[in-house]
Amino acid sequence: MNHKTILMVALIFVVSSLACSVSAGNINFNQQVVKGSGTGSSESRSIQAVEGVELSGVGDLAITYGNEEKLEVAADENILPYLTSEVRNGTLHLGVKDGINLRPIEPIRYSLTVTLPLNQIEVSGFGNIDVTKLDVEQVGFGISGSGNIQVGELNAEAIKVEISGLGSLRVSQGDVGTQTIEISGSGAYQAADVKSEKAALQISGLGSATVWVTGQLDAKISGSGDISYYGNPQVHQEISGLGSLKSKGNHNESKEDTL
Repeated sequence: MNHKTILMVALIFVVSSLACSVSAGNINFNQQVVKGSGTGSSESRSIQAVEGVELSGVGDLAITYGNEEKLEVAADENILPYLTSEVRNGTLHLGVKDGINLRPIEPIRYSLTVTLPLNQIEVSGFGNIDVTKLDVEQVGFGISGSGNIQVGELNAEAIKVEISGLGSLRVSQGDVGTQTIEISGSGAYQAADVKSEKAALQISGLGSATVWVTGQLDAKISGSGDISYYGNPQVHQEISGLGSLKSKGNHNESKEDTL
């Protein structure tokens, strides 16, 4: 077992241990435990002028665009009252009431329809976010803990991504002008089919990233991080430790997912 594998196993063990005692992103000290009834239910909640989303704790959030803003929440019927949803300064915060440790049986699911361009999408804890398509000028992604975000298609002038812990962001396809990526811990970013003119990536720890860049690539790696890239950009690199920067050739060549 090499050094990199040992570090990865250690991180997974720590996060897995915390998962047993975490609710809404906070370690559980003398919290009220609420066990799911096993009877599923759902409800609609009022929202207005949502331009950003933050999901805390656990649950799966699906985001789509439509003609009317809507939020549907599904979970055990006795857990629904403990799930919070509040819009503050244009950001929809989804989480759990303070002092509550949920033990759901039915999955916690959020279905969000928005009408305005989203400028920020964040997940913390153990949640997952799925976005069908984003057409925006600028957007930021924040991931902490072991949360995950998946985007079907992303078109933007500029994006900024911050990933810490074991979190990951995967974008299936798209076109962006500039992407700025910061990864710490063992986070992962996969955007092999997202064409970008410029990309600046900074990875520390065991992080990894796959990008497609046509113009300029700035890569800074410390620790055991890995960056793979498609295209033939002008490359500036700073690498320390066991990190690596790998060219995977032109984008139309056979690709191997590295996430």
